[in-house]
Amino acid sequence: MRVLAYGQVRLFSGDCPDCKRESFADELSEGLWKMRCCGALVRDTNPLHQWKRMSETPDKYRHKLSEGMKFRILRSQHWRCLYCNIGFFTPVYRDGKQVKRTINFDHFVPWSYSQDNRASNIAACCSVCNAIKSWLMFENVDECRDYIAARWKAKGYSRSGFDHTVPGLQDAI
Repeated sequence: MRVLAYGQVRLFSGDCPDCKRESFADELSEGLWKMRCCGALVRDTNPLHQWKRMSETPDKYRHKLSEGMKFRILRSQHWRCLYCNIGFFTPVYRDGKQVKRTINFDHFVPWSYSQDNRASNIAACCSVCNAIKSWLMFENVDECRDYIAARWKAKGYSRSGFDHTVPGLQDAI
């Protein structure tokens, strides 16, 4: 097995005997690994793993974003959340009650994996979307948006205070 270091996170990788490709692996017990690609079990009793750093950064520490960088990111996103595409000053509701949203700056690829604090990895997002996305990683922004949109719906968020799905609400109007 090889140890791949993504920032502060260690992932194990090895060659799958069934798929004949490299895949991540989970250690089940001392020396027994389960490949994530197809579930094949692999024995590796070598305690000396190969290490490979997958991300390099000139800085070891996460730095606070400058006000200028924040402004440039907000302006480039037209003052909208990157994930839900709703303006930061537009009201949002959950179960018919207005929710206070704040502007958050999120690492699209989490800092713990990439240690990348460049503007290209920073997204201006609302506090609701940032909480939903959390530490998750996605292939691209569209995949992230689809995931967040589904979670918004499941959690009862909407852009308008009138929600037709609330039982009895139509009768009260």
